[in-house]
Amino acid sequence: MKKLLLALLALFPLLLAAQITPNLQLDIAASKSMVDVRDYGVKCDGSTDDSTAMNNALAAAVAVGTKTGTAHVKIPAGICVGNFSIVQGKGLKIEGSGELSTHLRSPNANPALQINGLWYSTFSDLTFDTTTHTTANAVVEIDGNWDNTHTQGIQFITFTNVQFAGTGVNDGIPSKYVVAVCRQGGSSCQGSNVVFINDELHGAGGAGTAVYYQNGYNALGNQFIGGDFQGYGGDGAQIVFGSAQFFGTTFESTEECTQLTNGGFDVHASQGGVFTAIGLYDIRTESYSFYSGAASQPIDAHGITHNPAFSRWVANTLYSVGTGIKRQDKNGKYHLYCVTTAGTTGATQPSPWLSTGTQADGSVVWTVTLYDFVNSTGGVFDYSTSYIDPTASMDTKMSASKPWILGITNPLSTGAQGAAQFIGDNANSEFGLTSQNSALDVIVSQTSGASRLKWPGLESLASLPASTVGIIDVAGYGFGLADNNYNHLSWFFHDIPCASGNCDEASFFAGFSQSANAIVQACPPYATSSICANPYWYIDGSGTDHTTGGNTFGSSSSQTAAACETTFGITKLSTYSTTTDTGQNCLPANAIIDAVVYRITTTITNIASFTIGDGTTARRFCGTQSTLTAGTTGTCFVQADQTGAAGPRQTSAAKVRWTGTGGTGSGIPGAGAIRLITYYHTWTPPTS
Repeated sequence: MKKLLLALLALFPLLLAAQITPNLQLDIAASKSMVDVRDYGVKCDGSTDDSTAMNNALAAAVAVGTKTGTAHVKIPAGICVGNFSIVQGKGLKIEGSGELSTHLRSPNANPALQINGLWYSTFSDLTFDTTTHTTANAVVEIDGNWDNTHTQGIQFITFTNVQFAGTGVNDGIPSKYVVAVCRQGGSSCQGSNVVFINDELHGAGGAGTAVYYQNGYNALGNQFIGGDFQGYGGDGAQIVFGSAQFFGTTFESTEECTQLTNGGFDVHASQGGVFTAIGLYDIRTESYSFYSGAASQPIDAHGITHNPAFSRWVANTLYSVGTGIKRQDKNGKYHLYCVTTAGTTGATQPSPWLSTGTQADGSVVWTVTLYDFVNSTGGVFDYSTSYIDPTASMDTKMSASKPWILGITNPLSTGAQGAAQFIGDNANSEFGLTSQNSALDVIVSQTSGASRLKWPGLESLASLPASTVGIIDVAGYGFGLADNNYNHLSWFFHDIPCASGNCDEASFFAGFSQSANAIVQACPPYATSSICANPYWYIDGSGTDHTTGGNTFGSSSSQTAAACETTFGITKLSTYSTTTDTGQNCLPANAIIDAVVYRITTTITNIASFTIGDGTTARRFCGTQSTLTAGTTGTCFVQADQTGAAGPRQTSAAKVRWTGTGGTGSGIPGAGAIRLITYYHTWTPPTS
């Protein structure tokens, strides 16, 4: 009996081993917090498909984390090939042996890692990459409930010392997205408190692409601390909805002018949000365009250093399309020159470099390119702690009730150029334009007190009285009237009584001296004084340019231009719909619409053509327009030959609607922007 018992005891380990199957490994793993993926057959040898083995290991870790609150997953050095997934996990600590030694690599266009629900977990010391570039997915998809079967979202996940690479290892082509948060689940995905610490993200190319993509109203509080965005031809971070903050992060698109052509920005948050600021603190960027944001995603930027990566001009050298250089024109002003026709430079530099248009240089053609460093409609940008390269513009259509610039006593010392705007603070303020190289279109709105503008070399200050709007143009391309050592300078007042009656064109320009550093201070030519028989234009408080005819017994006809965006701004085309409506009602009620004119400011991609109309008639103003490149212009007046709702008569105020058709996007553009302006007639009955 004793011998039998001893024999049975000896056989017990063998019997136990015989009962162990892959299905029972989860129960065994639940008894320990450390999961070594090699115990599940993971090879990480660069050729074996580790998908099944790795996913078994991750499932075991999920079971441990769910039961005990923590599971430590160790991944060895090597290239682990496969498509890996984590479903409804908690408390995971996934650790490689180093960014340069542990690779989780997708063998196809599917994600290297697909997360569908994960809480309180960390990833560190590894690289996610792909053998071939992705066209529809991200290399790493961080999501929750994207398949509508798993209800858990993603919260409190941290990636530390992790590299995310989107360029295909074998094909060398960048992916559409590299990292995506809530891309699939959208607003049904709770995607908050995802933190990236000292990570590198790179390898996305083309219009509508992004190294980091985020969607969903519940995608909030996601942060980047340190780290670097690099190698993208579209957006660095594309935040469709929600919010994110960046601390000490660097951006390097490395695509120079190509990023501008694709309509990309380092941080692109121009869709919609929950009125939570996009925070940008102590940021350095080598890209040209930095930020674009909607009013519902206001900017909060401090300590921004703009150091664009310009190429050098070298004689007898081949330059490709998209290369950008920085040069000064004959007036000493800096401009960005982009190669629009590839070729070889001449033996000597052009002298002088032109300030507008195209510049021939050997067989190369350079084009003077204006671009927005920031394009935003709300928030704060701290100039006092920031530097902006003088080739760049600031397009910041901010509300007067929410002043957006800090360091207000010297807001433009960097010499940024273009459609920059800043708003008065409803008190006596002095705005000093301290750089002689500045080229600015500045709008100051003042409801009380008086603002003053000063330009270098001018002995006197131009005063803007209370309850007025002033426009100063130093660029020389708009209302340039004074040609002096500091470029063109002009000054217009709004709502100032024309007591002297100098309202005709000749007297309006009277006293103007081309040789003196003078600012024109004449009453605007639109007063109702009987002396002013033929007033010819004025600018109202919304920035609308009015042209009026003569008065007859108080009656008049008015042919007027209406802005479709604030201060005649640019309409950014939706990349999620075939239609885009203008921000303002530029089809006024009780008017005859003469024409709608347009200029494409950013090349429109992924469609074949577009039409321009309103909410009821897509082709009311313009039929099929098939030229989509930046700089294309058009005049639309199809309505002149129509009757009824499609005709020229406008009975109620409405917006202009742009409609895309055809192409790879089936009418949905990948990128694009257009400036739209309407011209219309109104009449005033006689008063006597």
